[in-house]
Amino acid sequence: MFRVSAVVRSDSMYFCCGSANDVVADTAAEDLRKRVWPVLLGYSSDDITEFYATHRIKLQQPPYATTSHRDDGQVRLDVNRSMGESRWADVAGLKRGSKRKALFSLLHATLYAHYFQGFHDVASIFLLTVGMPLAVPLLTRMSTSYMAEPMRSNLDTVLPLFGLLYPLLATQDPTLAKHIAGSVVYISIYNRAN
Repeated sequence: MFRVSAVVRSDSMYFCCGSANDVVADTAAEDLRKRVWPVLLGYSSDDITEFYATHRIKLQQPPYATTSHRDDGQVRLDVNRSMGESRWADVAGLKRGSKRKALFSLLHATLYAHYFQGFHDVASIFLLTVGMPLAVPLLTRMSTSYMAEPMRSNLDTVLPLFGLLYPLLATQDPTLAKHIAGSVVYISIYNRAN
């Protein structure tokens, strides 16, 4: 496993900033992300075989092609819209069709969780950054840790967080907070959170 200090040390951190076009095109930034994501989620490339064996998954690509998900309709819609040319025009040789199939399969690694719109973006980052074999344990870990609450059957545990979100936003960016406060989204979510 990598040591975080070894991965993140030096002037390389500026690669995490800047525009998406600058970061995606930079191979040093790609290498940094390939090394940091597994560390942040507690995996290394060496852990892949153990993960696949523990979960009784055959190491193939894509591993979940024939498994169905309770939210397949929405998953399919989001995957078909993802990796479009407007968002990923700067990624050379993306092979969108095969990446979409792999992404659809990857999202099936989280069958126990409820899918939410936007989770395919998280999955596509892992797929494009570290590739399919390592993306499976990373997405699984993400869905059971950092994103566990929004992946429950309802948002009862997430709504109270909105009661904290808006006051925090008001202290950090009053202009944005004022704009959101005037929207219908703010009113409906904030009222349900309080």
